[in-house]
Formats: sequence, C-alpha cells, structure tokens
Amino acid sequence: MKPTRFISTLPRVRPHPIAWVPTLLLAFAITAATTSAQSVVTIGDDLIDRTFTDGSSGGVYLYTGTFGQAGTASSWAFHTESAAGRYLTPLLFQKLDDSNFQVTGVGQWTYSESSGTHSDLTFNLIAGTDVVGADYTFGFTDRKTSYPGSGTAITTDSRQTGIIEAEADGLWAFTYGEDAFDGLSLGQIYQIGADLGGDETIVALYGLGLRTYSSQMSISAVPEPASAGLWIGGAVLVGFMTVRRRLRTPCSSTA
Repeated sequence: MKPTRFISTLPRVRPHPIAWVPTLLLAFAITAATTSAQSVVTIGDDLIDRTFTDGSSGGVYLYTGTFGQAGTASSWAFHTESAAGRYLTPLLFQKLDDSNFQVTGVGQWTYSESSGTHSDLTFNLIAGTDVVGADYTFGFTDRKTSYPGSGTAITTDSRQTGIIEAEADGLWAFTYGEDAFDGLSLGQIYQIGADLGGDETIVALYGLGLRTYSSQMSISAVPEPASAGLWIGGAVLVGFMTVRRRLRTPCSSTA
C-alpha cells in the first residue's frame, strides 16, 4: 500500500527583495536615537578689540548667561590688544539664581604671550569638575593659580590688572576692586549686589552696569537621545510592512 501524499493548499511565499528594508531602517533609527552624538556649545562675547581693560588686580569676571545644555568644558578663548605677557585662569560656575553663582571648577592658567585673539585654549581641569549642567556658566580671573591637591582653596601664585578687552553694557558681572584680593575656592558663592561689608563667605559682584568681555567658552554637549527617531522608525516599519504584504508572490506546491 502506497503512503498517502497530501498536496498543500497553502501558498508558499517568497520574500520580496524589499522585505529587508524595514528591518534595516528600524535598526538605523534606533541607532541614531540612542547614540550620544556630541555637539559643541559656545557662550560668551565676540573676540574683538574693545574700549578698555580693567585696572583692578586679580579680578574675577563672570558671564551671567548659561550653556543651556549639559556637557563637559572643552576649550575657551579671549582677545587682548594692550596686555600681552600676563596670566589668566578660566573658571566654571553654577548659576543658582539670577544673583548667585557658585564656583564648581578651575582650569589650568594660560599665559598671554602676545596681543590678539587666543582661541581653542584647552580647559585643563585642575580642581573641582569640568562637567556642567544647563544652568552653568563660565568666567575668568586675572591670576596665575595652582591647586595643592586637596581641600577647596585655590592658591593664587600671582595677580595682575585686566587683560581681556571690555566695554560697557552686556552680560558680565565682576568683582569690586577691594574684593579682587579675596582668595579663590571651590564652592565659593559670588553674588551680584551683595554688601561689601556683609557675609564674608560671599564675594560681591558689581552688577548695576554689566559689561561685555571678549571671551568665550565651549563645551562638548551631549544631547538627550532623539526619541523622535524611534517614532519615525516605527512609522517607516509599519509602512513597509504594509507594502510587503501587498507584494507577496504566492507559489503553488506540487506533490
């Protein structure tokens, strides 16, 4: 007796060449959405010649705007026309509110050997942290500094008068002349409009007439994952799956 043979009535489907496209597109969308691509954010003012430099020695200058994104301090820049041969130290601050700023990081000092624009100066952290949030900003001081390796105090090795070009009006606050000799330290609060004879733990910033300084700082910002990419990928997948179903080619099976 011969075995019974059955003929399949179900169509056998050959994958269409387009079948792999949605999978590849979805994989691409997921990769694009989860990859932490870095971008550069720069704040500060144009690096140009201005009307004056400061006469106070060892002053601290602070940009009151913020980075607007989280990231890591990478480089800074400044312009000087009349004050070559001096030291500068870059600073990082957290903006606690419109008046209060706290020192969070101190970079390696740089020496201005000549007048002109000094750009792409690496922010080499010596104390604190170089990681910033959206509410962080930067500043500088006319000092050569060093860090003993522990504690919060920053050693001032030398001071001098202003080096970076400035002019009236802008977003920069700055220390009074009599406050310029206060020591630097991590966690120090700088307050716009604070009383000079008030709380000794707070450094007063002159803010009645803010200024513009030819200095900038850049961070390597890490944006949030682009969730929109996932939505797009999902929509593309649904569309291509619909097309795939319509393009299926049935093939009959024979015994």
